[in-house]
Amino acid sequence: MFTKGIDFTTKGAFKEAIQAFRQCLQFVPLIVVTSDAQLKVVTALIKSLVEYITAMRVELERKRLVAAQSDDTNRITELSCYMTLCGMNNRHNFLAYKGAMNSNYKIQNFITAAHFARLVLDLEPTGILKPEDIV
Repeated sequence: MFTKGIDFTTKGAFKEAIQAFRQCLQFVPLIVVTSDAQLKVVTALIKSLVEYITAMRVELERKRLVAAQSDDTNRITELSCYMTLCGMNNRHNFLAYKGAMNSNYKIQNFITAAHFARLVLDLEPTGILKPEDIV
C-alpha cells in the first residue's frame, strides 16, 4: 500500500496518495512485531506515512489556492516552502525544492530561491538529476 501511495505521489495524484497512505497507516496497528528490528521498521514506516500525508495535504492546499486564482502569492510560496520540510525520498524532495525555487523566483525572493537552487544541485550526486531537469 505504501508503494502505491508513492506511485500516486510521483504521478501527481495527491488525493489518491493521501487515501493510500492513510489506509496503510490504518493497517499499522494490525502488524505483529516480534523483534526490535521489526519495531524499528514499523516506526520508520509510520514516520514516512505521516510525512507524506503532511506533504500531500500542503500541496493540495497550494494547488487549491492556485486554481482559485488567489492573489495571495506569498501564501502559495509559503506552502511550497513548507512542503520541502517534509521527509520524503529524494525524487519527491527534488520536485518540492524545484517548485519552491520557482515560486520564490516568481515573487523576486532571490535569496530564498538561491537556497532552494542549492538544495536542487545538492541532489545531483544521487543521480536523480538529468540535464533537462536543471533548466
